[in-house]
Amino acid sequence: MTAQTLNHEKSPRRLTVEDCDGRLRELLALHFHSDHGSEYWLRRQARLGWDVCDRVRTLDDLWLLGLTPPSDLRQAPLHAFLPRVFHRQWPRFVIGETAGTSGAPLR
Repeated sequence: MTAQTLNHEKSPRRLTVEDCDGRLRELLALHFHSDHGSEYWLRRQARLGWDVCDRVRTLDDLWLLGLTPPSDLRQAPLHAFLPRVFHRQWPRFVIGETAGTSGAPLR
């Protein structure tokens, strides 16, 4: 790629709120799917007592989930956060843990 090529490429399209809300609903459908969703988020939904995909429809609705407790991030195994549909692809993921300055690693 040359500097001349770069000058003629289109700039990335800015995402609209509707784009972001649509992507959020796709991700929620994946993580909260009863058969191949994320073990962690399905347990969390059960604790909440309501269907997340029915109530969380936009970015402005995310507050309904509440904060993710740091103890959950410390105790749950990494694969619990990954939708089960991707578990066979586990080796393809780059996973990291950090504790920053707060102590035990967070996932």
